[in-house]
Amino acid sequence: MKWPGNRNPVYYTTLEDTNTALDPHKFEPMPEATPAGKATDSGLKPFTFAQAKGGLTLAFGVKPPNIDITI
Repeated sequence: MKWPGNRNPVYYTTLEDTNTALDPHKFEPMPEATPAGKATDSGLKPFTFAQAKGGLTLAFGVKPPNIDITI
């Protein structure tokens, strides 16, 4: 579907107006959330900024006050 040129490109419409059919799509449930501190399938666990800075200190030899973490 082509944007109709509204000033704000966000607008509400219907599936019929956009010629979108849900039949060919397969919907699956969201996976369960992993509680904090529990390892994921990849073996990774959540950690704190202090722990991250500690690991970066070991990896790069930079003191923790000199490390900025941006999300």
